[in-house]
Amino acid sequence: MTELDSVKALRGVLSTHLNWHGARLEFLARFILALLQVRSVNLARLAPVFSSRAKISSNYIRLQRFFRTFTIDQAEIARTIAWLLLPKDSPWVLTLDRTNWKLGRAEINLLVLGVSYRGLSLPLFWSALPKAGNSNTAERVELLARLRETFPVQPLAYLLADREFVGRAWVEALRAQQIPFRLRLKANARIRRSRSGEEVPLLRAFQDLQVHEQRGQRLSALALGSAPVPERQAPGRRRMAAHRQ
Repeated sequence: MTELDSVKALRGVLSTHLNWHGARLEFLARFILALLQVRSVNLARLAPVFSSRAKISSNYIRLQRFFRTFTIDQAEIARTIAWLLLPKDSPWVLTLDRTNWKLGRAEINLLVLGVSYRGLSLPLFWSALPKAGNSNTAERVELLARLRETFPVQPLAYLLADREFVGRAWVEALRAQQIPFRLRLKANARIRRSRSGEEVPLLRAFQDLQVHEQRGQRLSALALGSAPVPERQAPGRRRMAAHRQ
């Protein structure tokens, strides 16, 4: 298949889901094909393969102009990704993560909500946080609200998130929305049992589990203070994932 045939075929697929001008659709088709070829988002590496009919310098300027001036509708892109790649009937496993780096003096801090797919996370919605460091509950809930607005009837299996995404308000927000969750917790975290009110180290409740084994715990809250790690623990189990069943 020639370059023009590939662009035309992908543009046809995209046009059924994106109500964009033809020139925009062709740009996106060429951009996706270039990404697949060079496996990089670096514009200098994309420019040589973006279009064989134009000079590399012209391709580079065109790429810069697009990302500088075009506002992307995240919901529209998310619906297209879901239609092209995600299973239609299976519940989604959501992923929540954050990436933070500096561009000169500017902080680039992205909070990203995606869907787990074949060992990868496909990003659907994201927010550029106006700060460095961790996100808060309101920022996370806002991303979930955009997901629900775009996919109101999509069943969800559970949400996966790393150790940053903890806190009583956050857990209560997930429970209020009836979103099951699997959060990675620090080994020195403490949990409070719902019946007795006893506060115990996390490892005491879960340290005897085998790999892939699960245990349900009814917890009234997560006590986020640090505590000494118990002396008796199995090797290699200082980091554990607690599952809400």
